[in-house]
This record gives sequence, structure tokens and C-alpha cells, in this order.
Amino acid sequence: MRKLTFTLALTLVAVPLFAASPERSHSYFTYDDGGTIIKQGEDGREIEARVNLPVFPGDEVTTSRRGRAEIRLADGNIIALDRGTTVRFQSILDSYDGDNAQTVVELRTGHVAIERDDETHQLLRLDTQSASYAATDSAIYAVEAYDRANDRVVVLDGTLEVRTPSRTVRVRHGEEAKVDEQGVYDLANDRGAGDDFERWFLLRSNHYRNAQSRYLDRSLAYYDDELSANGAWHYVSAYNSWAWQPRVAAGWRPYYNGDWVNGPSGCLVWASYEPWGWVPYHYGRWSYDPFYGWVWLPGLSYAPAWVYWMYGPSYVGWAPMGWYDCYNRYYDWAYRPYSRVSFGVGFGWYGRVHVPGIDLRPWTFVHPNHLVSHRVDQAALSTEIVRSRLLRGGDGAYATVSSAPARFNRDELKDPTAAVGVIARRGIGSGTGKEGSVVVADMTPFFRRDPELSTTIRERVARTYRGDSSLVFPSGAPSGVPSPGTGGTLEGRVPTDQSGRVRSEIGQGGGGVINRGGDIPRSGGDVNTGRRNDANAPA
Repeated sequence: MRKLTFTLALTLVAVPLFAASPERSHSYFTYDDGGTIIKQGEDGREIEARVNLPVFPGDEVTTSRRGRAEIRLADGNIIALDRGTTVRFQSILDSYDGDNAQTVVELRTGHVAIERDDETHQLLRLDTQSASYAATDSAIYAVEAYDRANDRVVVLDGTLEVRTPSRTVRVRHGEEAKVDEQGVYDLANDRGAGDDFERWFLLRSNHYRNAQSRYLDRSLAYYDDELSANGAWHYVSAYNSWAWQPRVAAGWRPYYNGDWVNGPSGCLVWASYEPWGWVPYHYGRWSYDPFYGWVWLPGLSYAPAWVYWMYGPSYVGWAPMGWYDCYNRYYDWAYRPYSRVSFGVGFGWYGRVHVPGIDLRPWTFVHPNHLVSHRVDQAALSTEIVRSRLLRGGDGAYATVSSAPARFNRDELKDPTAAVGVIARRGIGSGTGKEGSVVVADMTPFFRRDPELSTTIRERVARTYRGDSSLVFPSGAPSGVPSPGTGGTLEGRVPTDQSGRVRSEIGQGGGGVINRGGDIPRSGGDVNTGRRNDANAPA
């Protein structure tokens, strides 16, 4: 049986337009029983999956015979994998590390369940050897594919479009069917709630759909129970806002219990080991209140990590942005005006800092060789070691600071010490090479938390949209504001006719058509084999 290739040209439609494109983010594991393996798309390296680990376009995920996994995708869809399942994420829409026009997942073997929650979430196309599956509206469905003979599909909510080389058929809520290259057959009505895996996913899906939060935006309300189970909300008068405080041991600080993951674009993504560690590290700010200690202030804009970076001659460090942005004298102009904005702000500026003159308590430092693929809590340098290096004088007392995400390509990660050293030298105005030496702003007063700051520094911190092109970094350096996507409509994502209306496409390779009426024969004969076709369903 030939591999189903005609579907790769499809763009399923009937997708409602909306006012603004969703912000780019990362897909990540929301659940894992253990034993799940990720085969990375870039180099084929295999790593063990865990909750909060990001997933990138091109990755292949395989669950063990005893474990299940669930992934929330950057486009808003959710996919769960039953035991012994392998999928490959050919492309992911709205991924921070990619520019894909559509999410396409290949089910190589096993059993998956998918939720498309609301109309702002984009269409996910699931491909097997026999067919392509996609819901053009809110739906929950499951597909099994263990061989090339046929698939099993069940729709737990909504309506699902099933496409084969021969025709397109819609399967509705409560229906189960088998599918091969000839189409849908053995369709059964009035089905129950599915098997054990499907019931498990349906419970999780219902929880997500019904989630509400007093403190979080609707788009993040699904995370409210996770936060409530692991901490408490407090009204913090210094910020005139509610803030969340985790239940942690004394001496805890943010961005310490986890590691940095290098994505295909070179961007470093924070992956926390804490069970609640996705939303609080990628939205909003961590700040330190004199009474409560470390608290998290919710926000809407996504980032791989909301930290300031510091690049020194033999070290690299980071600190939660909120230690500075939410400092009581800076809060009203540095963060509060942007906390409810759902696009990147405060990104893209670079400067220099006199390190011995600032408070190092919120900072975590590691040797550049331990920056990626190492547990930070085990690789972090002690304060004594850092201070001894900083107080030696010369350029060691100065460092480059940046608000942009750290980026290192694969070649630079072969010698991260050299890559960090180049950024540090160029940032403090002593670099050499084709980029030349530059002079950057002295941000020491900001990081020293001086009561009064110059207008130049304030504008630099609070700028929006603009990237700073005054400092040219090597290819692995930060690149500024994350791309918001393809604008305010779906133009370029789905095909349209000459009038601009969204239209349907059928792949040319299979010669398929949409049968508008009557029974669909299994083979060329006239016998009704029990296959069903919806004559009224639009393409």
C-alpha cells in the first residue's frame, strides 16, 4: 500500500477568521507517565521526555508500553498519546521555533486523541497511511492506526472530516468507523464514551474546557488548578495586584530548578522540573516582595524565559526580570502598562553593567559549557566563585546585559565558552572582528536599582516593538521581539478563491473528489457496504 502523500498538499478549511493572529509560543508536555522518548528533528538525538519539556517542529515522540503523554501545542490544540504510540510533528503553526503555515502530525503507529477547543485554535491535520483527519470546528476525537490495512476513528464531540485519496466524509459525535484508502466503512452510531484511554482524555479535555480563573486570563485559565494545588494567591499592595506564591523550600529562587533547552532556531527555552513550572516561567514576571518573598505576577505575553541575561568573560548568568521591572520605583513604567498586553514587549535591548556594583542575589551563574543540557541546580556556580572572578579587575568587572532571549546555534554550542566570550567582549565595547567594536549604553543604574533613572535608560527598558540594532552580535546572539505570525487574518494559511473567501482543496496526487450524495461503494461495484457519506457537509 503506497504511503498517503496526496494529503501533504491539503489545507483543510472552513476555519473562522479572527481579529488577531495568536502569539507564537512553544509546544510542551503537560502530562507524561514516564518512558516517553523524543527523537529530535534536527540531529536525531534521543532524549527522555518529562512534563514542561518543549516540543519542536520535526520532533518524533514515542511513548512506552506502559505510559501515556499529553502535549499542548503552540497553536492551542491538545494531543494525547496512548501507550506504545509514535507520532512525528511535521510542522507546528505559531511555534516560536518555526514558520509553518499549518500544524501537521503524522501518526506512525498507535492511538492518539486530539482536542480542538474553540474557534481561535487552528486546524490540526493528522495523517496516517490511510487518511487525513481534521476538525474544522470544536471537536474531540481519537484515531488508532497499527497497520496499513485500516484505521479506527471515533468522534467524542463535534464533527471530524476524514479524507482519503477517494473521497471526503464527515464523522459526527457518537460515531465510530473504520477507514482505509477507499474511505469510511463499518460506521456505527450511538457509541458510548470510548475506551479507557479515550475516557481518560475526555475527562482531561472537559476540565480544560470548563476551567475558570479569578486571577488568570481566559487563555491561561486551564492552569489555575495546577497553581492552586502548588501555592496560594495573595493580594500584594506594592503592585496593587494579585500574585501567586509557590510552596517551596527556604532559599528557593526562580529559574533555578530546571535546565535550558536549545531549540531549532538556537533560542534557549527554560524547562522547569517543578510540576507547575510552565505558565509562571513563560508568562508574566517573578518579583520579590519584602513580606511574601518571591511571587509571580500574571501576564499575557509569551517568552522562552522572562529573564535578563549577563555575558561575562568566563560565565553566563540570568535573573528574573521582575526583580527590576517590578521594583516598586520602576513598576508603574517598566512593567505594569504592559502586563495585560498579549504581544512581546520590553525585548531587544543590550547594554553593559559594572557587575561588582550590583546585587547578585537574584542571579544564577554557570560556566558556558554547562549552559545547555545540564541541570542548573547542579551546575550553578557559587556566589564566592563568581565574586572572585568578577573582582579581579579589568574587563572582568564588566559584562554585557540583554533583555532578549539567548540564542546559540549548533556550531556555537560546540564551543560555548568562546561564543559567550565573543558576546561579552563586543557588548562592553572591546570586540574585534568584522562586526567591529561598538559602544553600548551603561545600564548599571538600572541593575543597581537607583531611585532615579535617566530618560534614556527608562526609554530603553520600556520600549515596545523596536529592536536595538546598535550592537551587532554573532549569529547565535539574541534577535529581539518574537514574530507575531502572519498578521491579523488567515491569509497565506488557507487557500482562497478569487473573491477572497476561504475554499477547500483536494490533493491532486490521489485524484480524490468529495462525493456529494449517495452511498460510497467500497470498491468499484454498486453494492452498499455500509460506508456513509454526508451529502450536506461542506468541504
